[in-house]
Amino acid sequence: MFHGYISRQGNVLWSLPARLFLGATWLVDVSQKISGKGSWFANKLRLTSFDWLVANTTSGASAAGSDATSSTATTAKATFSLSYEYGNQPMLIFKHMPKWYYNITKFMIPNTDVAFFMQKAMTIFELLIGLALVFGLFTWLASAASVAFVAIFSLSSMFYWTNIWMIPMAIAAMNGAGRIFGLDKYIIPWIREHFVNWWYGKEKSIYK
Repeated sequence: MFHGYISRQGNVLWSLPARLFLGATWLVDVSQKISGKGSWFANKLRLTSFDWLVANTTSGASAAGSDATSSTATTAKATFSLSYEYGNQPMLIFKHMPKWYYNITKFMIPNTDVAFFMQKAMTIFELLIGLALVFGLFTWLASAASVAFVAIFSLSSMFYWTNIWMIPMAIAAMNGAGRIFGLDKYIIPWIREHFVNWWYGKEKSIYK
């Protein structure tokens, strides 16, 4: 009755709910960053875990710096819990950001101008990851990006304990889940066919 959608790839059918739920979670999360008071597209500092940015924020972003300082102090007092009562409250995984990650981040995001750009870029990437997972397009890459983003947020102390499930869920969705009711069912075979022809050449008979 599904016209072959589940017969050949039945071994990955179980991961369809994982893919859809993970994608929907990214879309719900990013929806709060696209518009409204919490928009990451406004020139207001959202990367409040990076103290060198908060300390150097001036002019129009000074208010964000003061908000960030109080926000960070509140976050440090948070207590680990699996209850979704804490779903909107970031919790520190480490007492302090790892020194090596601190140095790398400070090098990559040295000032607020770069921070504003990174905020917008991260928001766009989150939106693309969510859409890719929901529509089953390049699911392996989108799932891998999900793991990477969660790792970045964890090391930056912007992680939500209640979203820790996203890591194993993303790994589970890397098994080709996009080929079940997704665009990967058509896109991946097309890419493989044309890539093989481009890389190895097209077979043809040679007559003398």
